[in-house]
Formats: sequence, structure tokens, C-alpha cells
Amino acid sequence: MKLTWILAALFAATSVFADEPTITPNQDLATPPPSAAVQGTPTGNVSLSSKGQDVREVLHDLFRQGKRNFVLDLKDRTPLYLSLTDVEFEETLAILCQAVGLEYRMQNGIFYIAKAKPRPASRPAANAATGHGPAKPAPVVTALPVTPPAPRGRLPESALNKRVTTRFTKTDFRAVMKDIQRQTGVRLEVDTAVPNRFLDVFLIDTSLKYALDQLTEALGLSYSFSDNLSIRIAKNPPNRVVALGDVPKP
Repeated sequence: MKLTWILAALFAATSVFADEPTITPNQDLATPPPSAAVQGTPTGNVSLSSKGQDVREVLHDLFRQGKRNFVLDLKDRTPLYLSLTDVEFEETLAILCQAVGLEYRMQNGIFYIAKAKPRPASRPAANAATGHGPAKPAPVVTALPVTPPAPRGRLPESALNKRVTTRFTKTDFRAVMKDIQRQTGVRLEVDTAVPNRFLDVFLIDTSLKYALDQLTEALGLSYSFSDNLSIRIAKNPPNRVVALGDVPKP
């Protein structure tokens, strides 16, 4: 009987120790058993590629990738060419909007996109000296009065003895005077009030005096010697004169 109890006790002790876990040397009790690998968190970047695709479709793809909400107010089809890889979402949106003239704003987590409004006129440039405020206006420069040229003197009466020949048909009066000036070398000036008249002028080897007498009388004009070494042709009273050009050197 005693032998039976001893054997029963030994069997029970062996069962208790068999239920305890086996501990191997250097094993960390706080470390759980290994599990499946964890994937990296998404960066939020997007990639886009378009070869003439409508910008509305490209925007839809962009917001689908970015998992964002948007409202687009754009009716016209706009082709778009771009290729962006692994770019931050809002930077991609800004690039896309700039490429096709759009602008966006965000309200309550929703992006509202529409055609960009015209920008107001640029503000005045900053003051170059201080860097602040509008630039100072340029100083007003007042032109000095033009001093009339000093008198150069009067032509001698003998200038009227110069010889002249004309053969003009329906020719402007000033063109006739310019040709007479060329032939005689005498400077002639015609008043601005003298109207444009077309004349038939045939003078064969006549004096300058005779030519001027005939022409001015026919047109109701007069001529006189000026203090600028010229003969002035004008109405009465004379107005402003205009030189007919340089007198050729003899």
C-alpha cells in the first residue's frame, strides 16, 4: 500500500512540472512572438500624365488619387500636356491650375476650382530711394522760350534782276516758287495763310521782279524784303512764313 502512494505522488509531481513552459537561455520574456510585416504609411504624393487629355479629366484623376473633395466650374474643354511623378498633392494642383489659367480656394475641406479672375492693374512702383510708397513723379521740365534768330540783313534790290524761266501746267503755287528759288538762288518764304493754288505759269527769261509781280497780283498777294535775307510772300497782313528749303549754292 505504501509503495502505491509513493508512485502516485511521483506521477503527480511529474505532471505539474510538465505543464510549465520551457525557458531557453537569453530569451526576453517581454518580446511577443513575431507577426506579419507592417506596410509604410502613404506619403500623400500623386503622379499625373496627360497627352492632350481634357483638364477636367486630369483634375478628376488628381483628386481621386489624393482622396480629396472638389467642385469644378469649367465648361470649356482644355487639352493639357504634363507628366508629374511623386509630387505633393497641392503643389501638383497649383502647377496644373497655373498651366491652364485656373485658380482654387478651399472651404470646409472642399476645393473650389474655377477660371482665374483678371488681376487688377499693378500698383505704382516703389520709390527707388526709400523702397516704400509710390515712386515720385518725374520733375516737370519747362521749355525755355525759343529766342528768334537775330536778323541776318536784307537782300539788295539787285536780287530782283535775277533771270527766271518757267513752264508749268496746273502746278501748285509753292512748287512754282521753289523752282524759281532754285533758279535764282534767292531765298523765298511763303506765308502759311496763302492757299494752295494750281497755276499755269509760262515765263521765258524774265526778271525775278516781273515774275513775282505777275504771280502775286494774280493771287491777290504781296511780297517784301525780310530781315532774314529773303523775300516774303504773304497776304495782307502777313501771317507766319515757312521756308521753301535751302537755297542751292551758285
